[in-house]
Amino acid sequence: MKSQILSEEIQFAHWLRQTKKNTWAKVLAFLSRDALPTLYPEIFPIPPEVTAASSQGWTNLCLFIVREDKKAFVLRGRPLGEGEDFRSVAYNKEAFILKTLRGKVPVAEVPEQPVTQGTLEGAPFGSGKQFVFMLQERLDGVPASELNLPFKEREWLLIQLGQTARAIHSINVDSFGPNFCVPKPGTIRERQGDFYNSVLALMRIDWLVSRGALDAVTAGFVRDRVELLKRAALKTDLYHNDFAYNWSNVLIDPSTRRLTGIIDWEFAGVGAAIYQEFSSLVYPAVRDGVSFRKASRALSHFLVGYGMSQEEFEVGHRFHFDTYLLIQAVQALRKYEELRESNQSSCEPWRRLFAVRARNLLDFLCHSPRDRTKIALER
Repeated sequence: MKSQILSEEIQFAHWLRQTKKNTWAKVLAFLSRDALPTLYPEIFPIPPEVTAASSQGWTNLCLFIVREDKKAFVLRGRPLGEGEDFRSVAYNKEAFILKTLRGKVPVAEVPEQPVTQGTLEGAPFGSGKQFVFMLQERLDGVPASELNLPFKEREWLLIQLGQTARAIHSINVDSFGPNFCVPKPGTIRERQGDFYNSVLALMRIDWLVSRGALDAVTAGFVRDRVELLKRAALKTDLYHNDFAYNWSNVLIDPSTRRLTGIIDWEFAGVGAAIYQEFSSLVYPAVRDGVSFRKASRALSHFLVGYGMSQEEFEVGHRFHFDTYLLIQAVQALRKYEELRESNQSSCEPWRRLFAVRARNLLDFLCHSPRDRTKIALER
């Protein structure tokens, strides 16, 4: 009975969140139509057709635009904060990535100046509210998530995604972290240390121990593993971080099963791309209730496309990969505990389930490798 009530709470919370997003997107579509010739005069000499995005995984104030010649675009926008410079927002990072990957990975084309700022007049934004916008072409294809592939029929897609990840990771950028377009002082190794220090701070390990959400032994284990990451000689490459498991960001031609596009680079960055990308396939699956065994099998198909043998992964990468899983599990606990502390856990009831599964994964990963193999076979 309790699980049924929780399921209904989760469904309602998701519905409410999506309804709010859809409403705001419709308002933004109505107000931005007449603003587009000012924002992008060479592309839209007259107001085009604008609708709220309703497919291809686009959310969060995204709009579909169709010009008179039927060329289609995606426009993304959000309000600028007080004193915020539009040149520092993540859209600039995404525009850089799309230009860099064009011809190497199926990504959208962007105009010469894809990111701009402008004013939208009217409710609910008030008078003179500044927005930042990003324009890109709209790619053909349907989200792979809509194919509803049974687990046994996903191998072909996972292999393609592994190949795509390899192409993305071939781009080396002299930086470290998600905000790599913002210049930072220091060497790569110094920035690597700063990045993992911020990860440790964000996890709030001592605070979780004080609340009884983490025991001291597990906390020490996780902290030691992240400290090792800080000192490791990591290869730093570009990564997407939200397509290996989140297939709403993967566009497919259903008739040919050909990958036609990778979209939404909001969470992209530069760093330990292998661990970032591989864990973004395995951890969300476990978080959503997929067994670790099944998630690992999906990773094995991904590795085939990536061009890495299972032995190479186990010997050369398993240790730090597991550390990335540990980090994500602790972060899930932290998010839930913060909601509990502020009496807002009912606003995102799925966080409770995520926290339970995170604890199970932490218990699993803190065993010795021999014990882990035994547990995996029993699950």
